Amino acid sequence: MIFNNRIKELREKKDVSQGDLAKVTGLTRQAISNYENNERTPNKEIWEKLASYFNVSVPYLKGAYSKKEILMKLQQEYICGSKENSNSISHAIKNSEITFNVDLIAIAKGIVFYDQPNFNLLTEKEITNFYFWEKNFSFIFDNLAINWLVTKPLDATDEDISNALNDALSVELLRLERDDRDQQEGDEWIESPKELLEKRQDYINKHIFTDDDGASYVDFTKTTGQ
Repeated sequence: MIFNNRIKELREKKDVSQGDLAKVTGLTRQAISNYENNERTPNKEIWEKLASYFNVSVPYLKGAYSKKEILMKLQQEYICGSKENSNSISHAIKNSEITFNVDLIAIAKGIVFYDQPNFNLLTEKEITNFYFWEKNFSFIFDNLAINWLVTKPLDATDEDISNALNDALSVELLRLERDDRDQQEGDEWIESPKELLEKRQDYINKHIFTDDDGASYVDFTKTTGQ
Protein backbone atom coordinates (compact mmCIF):
# COMPACT_ATOMS: atom_id res chain seq x y z
CA MET A 1 0.00 0.00 0.00
CA ILE A 2 1.28 3.48 -0.89
CA PHE A 3 0.63 6.27 1.60
CA ASN A 4 0.60 9.96 0.86
CA ASN A 5 3.88 11.50 1.94
CA ARG A 6 4.34 15.12 3.04
CA ILE A 7 7.04 16.18 0.59
CA LYS A 8 4.76 18.48 -1.43
CA GLU A 9 3.04 19.83 1.69
CA LEU A 10 6.35 20.74 3.36
CA ARG A 11 7.86 22.10 0.14
CA GLU A 12 4.93 24.45 -0.37
CA LYS A 13 5.02 25.54 3.28
CA LYS A 14 8.68 26.37 2.80
CA ASP A 15 7.74 28.22 -0.41
CA VAL A 16 10.29 26.49 -2.63
CA SER A 17 9.77 25.09 -6.12
CA GLN A 18 10.42 21.52 -7.17
CA GLY A 19 13.45 22.80 -9.04
CA ASP A 20 14.82 24.62 -5.98
CA LEU A 21 14.32 21.53 -3.82
CA ALA A 22 16.05 19.42 -6.45
CA LYS A 23 19.08 21.73 -6.41
CA VAL A 24 19.59 21.81 -2.63
CA THR A 25 19.14 18.04 -2.29
CA GLY A 26 21.11 17.01 -5.37
CA LEU A 27 18.09 15.41 -7.02
CA THR A 28 16.31 16.14 -10.28
CA ARG A 29 13.07 18.09 -10.55
CA GLN A 30 11.47 15.05 -12.17
CA ALA A 31 12.52 12.88 -9.21
CA ILE A 32 10.92 15.35 -6.79
CA SER A 33 7.74 15.31 -8.86
CA ASN A 34 7.70 11.50 -8.91
CA TYR A 35 8.16 11.33 -5.13
CA GLU A 36 5.40 13.86 -4.47
CA ASN A 37 2.97 11.97 -6.70
CA ASN A 38 3.93 8.57 -5.27
CA GLU A 39 5.10 7.44 -8.70
CA ARG A 40 8.45 6.48 -7.20
CA THR A 41 9.54 5.83 -3.62
CA PRO A 42 12.72 7.44 -2.22
CA ASN A 43 15.36 5.11 -0.85
CA LYS A 44 16.56 5.34 2.76
CA GLU A 45 19.31 7.86 1.95
CA ILE A 46 16.95 10.17 0.06
CA TRP A 47 14.29 10.00 2.79
CA GLU A 48 16.93 11.06 5.31
CA LYS A 49 18.21 13.83 3.04
CA LEU A 50 14.72 15.25 2.51
CA ALA A 51 13.83 14.93 6.20
CA SER A 52 17.01 16.75 7.15
CA TYR A 53 16.22 19.57 4.72
CA PHE A 54 12.71 20.02 6.11
CA ASN A 55 13.89 19.45 9.70
CA VAL A 56 11.34 16.71 10.38
CA SER A 57 11.54 13.02 11.17
CA VAL A 58 11.54 10.45 8.38
CA PRO A 59 8.30 8.81 9.64
CA TYR A 60 6.57 12.20 9.63
CA LEU A 61 7.82 12.91 6.11
CA LYS A 62 6.51 9.53 4.99
CA GLY A 63 3.04 10.38 6.27
CA ALA A 64 2.95 9.47 9.95
CA TYR A 65 1.32 11.90 12.37
CA SER A 66 3.36 14.18 14.59
CA LYS A 67 2.83 14.13 18.35
CA LYS A 68 1.58 17.69 18.13
CA GLU A 69 -1.09 16.69 15.60
CA ILE A 70 -2.27 13.85 17.86
CA LEU A 71 -2.47 16.10 20.93
CA MET A 72 -4.29 18.75 18.91
CA LYS A 73 -6.78 16.06 17.82
CA LEU A 74 -7.35 15.19 21.49
CA GLN A 75 -7.82 18.88 22.26
CA GLN A 76 -10.38 19.25 19.45
CA GLU A 77 -12.24 16.10 20.52
CA TYR A 78 -12.59 17.55 24.00
CA ILE A 79 -13.83 20.88 22.65
CA CYS A 80 -16.44 19.17 20.45
CA GLY A 81 -17.62 16.99 23.33
CA SER A 82 -17.87 19.98 25.64
CA LYS A 83 -20.30 21.77 23.35
CA GLU A 84 -23.02 19.27 24.13
CA ASN A 85 -24.37 19.93 27.62
CA SER A 86 -26.62 17.39 29.28
CA ASN A 87 -27.72 16.41 32.75
CA SER A 88 -27.72 12.77 31.72
CA ILE A 89 -24.63 10.77 32.59
CA SER A 90 -25.32 8.21 29.88
CA HIS A 91 -25.72 10.98 27.32
CA ALA A 92 -22.54 12.70 28.48
CA ILE A 93 -20.55 9.49 28.07
CA LYS A 94 -22.15 8.56 24.75
CA ASN A 95 -21.75 12.06 23.32
CA SER A 96 -18.01 12.06 23.85
CA GLU A 97 -16.37 9.30 25.79
CA ILE A 98 -13.07 11.07 25.20
CA THR A 99 -14.30 14.24 26.94
CA PHE A 100 -15.73 12.22 29.83
CA ASN A 101 -12.49 10.24 30.29
CA VAL A 102 -10.31 13.35 30.06
CA ASP A 103 -12.30 14.89 32.91
CA LEU A 104 -11.94 11.77 35.06
CA ILE A 105 -8.20 11.63 34.45
CA ALA A 106 -7.93 15.33 35.34
CA ILE A 107 -9.78 14.61 38.60
CA ALA A 108 -7.59 11.60 39.40
CA LYS A 109 -4.43 13.65 38.91
CA GLY A 110 -5.67 16.54 41.02
CA ILE A 111 -5.87 18.91 38.06
CA VAL A 112 -9.54 19.74 38.73
CA PHE A 113 -11.73 19.32 41.82
CA TYR A 114 -13.91 16.23 42.06
CA ASP A 115 -16.92 18.14 43.42
CA GLN A 116 -17.57 20.50 40.53
CA PRO A 117 -21.35 20.66 39.93
CA ASN A 118 -21.19 20.01 36.20
CA PHE A 119 -19.65 17.90 33.44
CA ASN A 120 -16.94 19.22 31.06
CA LEU A 121 -14.65 20.28 33.89
CA LEU A 122 -11.70 21.95 32.20
CA THR A 123 -11.58 25.73 32.10
CA GLU A 124 -11.48 27.65 28.83
CA LYS A 125 -7.88 28.57 29.58
CA GLU A 126 -6.90 24.93 30.04
CA ILE A 127 -8.80 23.78 26.98
CA THR A 128 -7.21 26.30 24.64
CA ASN A 129 -3.67 26.05 26.06
CA PHE A 130 -1.76 23.47 24.00
CA TYR A 131 0.95 23.25 26.67
CA PHE A 132 -1.70 22.00 29.11
CA TRP A 133 -2.38 19.00 26.87
CA GLU A 134 1.30 18.41 26.23
CA LYS A 135 2.11 18.50 29.96
CA ASN A 136 -0.76 16.37 31.24
CA PHE A 137 -1.67 13.99 28.42
CA SER A 138 1.60 12.99 26.75
CA PHE A 139 1.18 9.60 28.42
CA ILE A 140 -0.98 8.66 25.42
CA PHE A 141 2.21 8.06 23.42
CA ASP A 142 2.95 5.02 25.58
CA ASN A 143 -0.10 3.41 24.00
CA LEU A 144 0.62 1.00 21.15
CA ALA A 145 -2.11 2.32 18.84
CA ILE A 146 -1.01 5.93 19.31
CA ASN A 147 2.64 4.96 18.92
CA TRP A 148 1.84 3.45 15.53
CA LEU A 149 0.24 6.70 14.41
CA VAL A 150 3.43 8.66 15.12
CA THR A 151 5.96 6.10 13.90
CA LYS A 152 4.38 4.57 10.80
CA PRO A 153 2.93 6.13 7.65
CA LEU A 154 -0.71 5.14 8.04
CA ASP A 155 -3.82 5.88 6.02
CA ALA A 156 -5.77 6.55 9.22
CA THR A 157 -9.18 8.19 9.31
CA ASP A 158 -10.37 10.65 11.97
CA GLU A 159 -12.37 7.80 13.48
CA ASP A 160 -9.24 5.65 13.66
CA ILE A 161 -7.43 8.41 15.56
CA SER A 162 -10.39 8.96 17.88
CA ASN A 163 -10.53 5.24 18.68
CA ALA A 164 -6.81 5.17 19.38
CA LEU A 165 -7.11 8.21 21.65
CA ASN A 166 -9.98 6.71 23.57
CA ASP A 167 -8.10 3.45 23.98
CA ALA A 168 -5.10 5.30 25.41
CA LEU A 169 -7.30 7.29 27.81
CA SER A 170 -9.21 4.19 28.92
CA VAL A 171 -6.00 2.32 29.71
CA GLU A 172 -4.70 5.25 31.75
CA LEU A 173 -8.00 5.63 33.59
CA LEU A 174 -7.98 1.94 34.50
CA ARG A 175 -4.49 2.35 35.91
CA LEU A 176 -5.52 5.39 37.94
CA GLU A 177 -8.59 3.61 39.33
CA ARG A 178 -6.21 1.08 40.90
CA ASP A 179 -3.61 3.57 42.13
CA ASP A 180 -4.10 4.05 45.88
CA ARG A 181 -0.87 5.97 46.50
CA ASP A 182 -1.05 9.56 47.70
CA GLN A 183 0.35 11.98 45.14
CA GLN A 184 2.22 15.26 45.30
CA GLU A 185 0.78 18.41 43.77
CA GLY A 186 3.38 21.16 44.02
CA ASP A 187 4.42 21.39 47.66
CA GLU A 188 1.33 19.57 48.90
CA TRP A 189 0.31 15.94 49.11
CA ILE A 190 -3.16 15.09 47.91
CA GLU A 191 -5.29 11.98 47.92
CA SER A 192 -4.58 9.04 45.65
CA PRO A 193 -6.09 8.82 42.16
CA LYS A 194 -8.29 5.96 43.34
CA GLU A 195 -9.69 8.00 46.24
CA LEU A 196 -10.36 11.06 44.10
CA LEU A 197 -12.21 9.01 41.49
CA GLU A 198 -14.28 7.31 44.18
CA LYS A 199 -15.16 10.71 45.64
CA ARG A 200 -16.25 11.93 42.21
CA GLN A 201 -18.52 8.92 41.83
CA ASP A 202 -19.97 9.44 45.30
CA TYR A 203 -20.56 13.10 44.49
CA ILE A 204 -22.39 12.20 41.28
CA ASN A 205 -24.44 9.55 43.08
CA LYS A 206 -25.76 12.17 45.51
CA HIS A 207 -27.25 14.11 42.62
CA ILE A 208 -28.82 11.29 40.64
CA PHE A 209 -32.61 11.23 40.47
CA THR A 210 -35.27 9.31 38.57
CA ASP A 211 -38.00 10.98 36.54
CA ASP A 212 -41.61 9.79 36.14
CA ASP A 213 -40.63 7.55 33.24
CA GLY A 214 -37.96 5.80 35.30
CA ALA A 215 -35.02 7.44 33.51
CA SER A 216 -32.05 8.57 35.59
CA TYR A 217 -30.79 12.14 35.41
CA VAL A 218 -28.39 14.40 37.31
CA ASP A 219 -29.42 17.61 39.01
CA PHE A 220 -26.55 19.43 40.68
CA THR A 221 -28.91 21.98 42.20
CA LYS A 222 -30.32 19.46 44.66
CA THR A 223 -29.09 16.43 46.55
CA THR A 224 -30.49 13.06 47.52
CA GLY A 225 -29.15 13.51 51.04
CA GLN A 226 -27.10 10.34 50.89
